Amino acid sequence: MKKVSKFFLLFVLTALCTVVFPLAAAANHKIVWYAEKLYLYPGRLEIVGYFENTGNETGYVNRREFDIFIYAADTGKLLWKNYGTQHHVNFLRVPPGRRVSYTINIRNSHIPGYKGRIRWSTKNGTTFANRNPG
Repeated sequence: MKKVSKFFLLFVLTALCTVVFPLAAAANHKIVWYAEKLYLYPGRLEIVGYFENTGNETGYVNRREFDIFIYAADTGKLLWKNYGTQHHVNFLRVPPGRRVSYTINIRNSHIPGYKGRIRWSTKNGTTFANRNPG
């Protein structure tokens, strides 16, 4: 009975090694956008931030989608919001373990000018990236 148990244990261990280790060693990119500052101008919006790749393979960013909300800091009044904002990127190269600075520019005639302090948030964001440019 002990020989069968040792053989079975060896078989299970071998099976796990052949399945788990290749999955852990697979090359991939994991690129996330971090917004740091926002500048609001009449008809234009600039979001300054960076893309970070925490994966182990170079990735190429081609699009960023998100919802954005901008509020007056003193009154809490909603100044502008936009759902499903799409910003196309020209295949920005992001090496593994690196950050690449990037500014998203949005033009829309409904974006108000505002001289006071603002609060803002970007929600429901998704970064689309490929392994190869194009």
